[in-house]
Amino acid sequence: MSTTHELHEKIQLQTQDVKYLQRIFLENAHSKLNLHLPITNNSKDDPLRNKIENMVETFIFETFEMARHSMIIDGIDMSNTASLKNIIDEPKEQIEPFNFELNDKLRKIYAQVEDATLEVTSLRRELPIKAKEEYGKLLTQYDEKINKVIQDLNNHHNDINEEIEDIPKIDNILPRLNDMKLDYEKSLSILVDLKEEIPKQTSQMEKLNELIQFIEKIATNSN
Repeated sequence: MSTTHELHEKIQLQTQDVKYLQRIFLENAHSKLNLHLPITNNSKDDPLRNKIENMVETFIFETFEMARHSMIIDGIDMSNTASLKNIIDEPKEQIEPFNFELNDKLRKIYAQVEDATLEVTSLRRELPIKAKEEYGKLLTQYDEKINKVIQDLNNHHNDINEEIEDIPKIDNILPRLNDMKLDYEKSLSILVDLKEEIPKQTSQMEKLNELIQFIEKIATNSN
């Protein structure tokens, strides 16, 4: 039949842990004792204080002895040992007290590592999606630019076609050119006739001038 001690899960400890806990209990007890029975020069060998101090230490040792049935120290079930005295009486080594500040820093570092891990996991999931979205936006922008260039070219082509349509057709220009050619030839013919007529007119004017001079000379002699 299982004993009462075997019905509960036992505490896993190291030898250093037991020594440290015992030292903490003793230090707290001495602190309380010094508060109520302070040591003075005249009370260093106070029998009452010494007796109370021994009783308190004995109580703490006995408490640890009773609690050993719930402990596994260095992998050894202490229910199978006679006492904790052998562990307690081993040569004492300096045991550093539990550093709560360092433990708090370590806990914060673990929390930061966990947060960073979650962030990396999130980025691994979100970055491909964001990259795909940005790539889609980039393609849309280039597509819009290309469409605008094509539209501008089409508009320019339409403007050129409209300008070409505004130019008179060759069938309409040829008759006008023929008329202009006829007018030019007619004007040229007139100029040729004038060139031939001018010397004749000049000769006649010279003869008329000579006649006038002859008449004037006769009139002068008659007077």
